[in-house]
This record gives sequence, C-alpha cells and structure tokens, in this order.
Amino acid sequence: MRNVSNLVFESRDEWDEEYCYCAVGGGCRFYFYCDRVEFRFPADDGQANLALRFVDANQDIDIQLDDEHQVTYKEVWNGIDLIFSGNDEQLKYDVVVYPGACIDDICLRYEGGDTVSVDMNGDLFVHTHLGILREGKPVSYQWTEEGRKVIATQFQQNPDETIGFHIEQGAYDPSAVIVIDPVVFYSTYLGGSGVDEATSVV
Repeated sequence: MRNVSNLVFESRDEWDEEYCYCAVGGGCRFYFYCDRVEFRFPADDGQANLALRFVDANQDIDIQLDDEHQVTYKEVWNGIDLIFSGNDEQLKYDVVVYPGACIDDICLRYEGGDTVSVDMNGDLFVHTHLGILREGKPVSYQWTEEGRKVIATQFQQNPDETIGFHIEQGAYDPSAVIVIDPVVFYSTYLGGSGVDEATSVV
C-alpha cells in the first residue's frame, strides 16, 4: 500500500479483481484497469459505478505508478499516453500526444451514466441517476522556444457516444509533443450521493 498525498494506492493482490492500481480516499475508490478507469462512489442503494473506457486502444498497454503520485498508461493509442493524477480535490488526466501520432485516434467512452453532453462553454457532462460528473473544457499546450504555447481545444462528441478532442489543423506543431489537459470534477457527482469529502492526488 502506498500513500500518495491524500490518496492511497493498494496493490492488486489485496483484492479479488484484475485491476493494476486502486486509489482510495474520501469514501471513493478509483480502479485503474488496462482498458479503463472505474469510479466507484458510495450511494444510498449500495455503490455507484462509472467507467472511463479507452476505445479502440492497443492491447498491450504498459501501466506505471510514476514517482508515487501519478498513474501513466503508455501507448494507449500509437504515440499517445494517458496520465492520471490530481488537481486540488479533483481527479485529472493528461493526454500526451507525441510527434507523429494522430489526435483523431483518441477515443474515450463513459459507461454507467445516462447521457453525455457538451455545453456552450465547452465543458463535458456525464448525467447519472445520482448526479453529474463534469470535465472542464480541455486546455492544450506545447513547449516552444518562446515558452508554453496554449492551443485552443474542444471536446468532440461522436454519434456513438464516444469522446475525442478537436484541434484545428495548423494550430499546433505536429513535430512537437502536445499535452491535452482536461480536469474531471467528480465532486459534482459525489454531491448527489451525500458524500461531502473528496479525495485529491498531488
């Protein structure tokens, strides 16, 4: 068991499941599987589960606990990593796109909710019977000789309910690494379950 700030990681052999890491804290559990991350929140009727699945992903994904503060999925899609960590009291993930990789390959799906929508501000909402999980509008950036360059990015909601990201062609340098940085505000979801305390990963 590893304590990562306010988040505790438990090794897989302590549980009867096929996950790689489990983050525990504030009454919430986050299970990191090879093909998804599951959010498990206490509810009046037992437990509420929501999963963020990696769609059309590579089969052999390398999952690492880096520096005891973040979980990295290497090569989820060709040339694309996912990094899960924390921001204040919210779970967050970064999408790291390496030179030569295709942003259009990124494909995610929330499972266990009712509907998914994107509002006029560019935030993404997952509606459930307990409440709403929100992902803030993504911000992308690249490092250039002039410093950090912010790149306009939007969620792309597909007809099959999957989620991707849209960046205008010519807005970024495909020969350099680009980081797409949304934030998952899961405390909005917790608000529907009567749990007041959230967990942070730093």
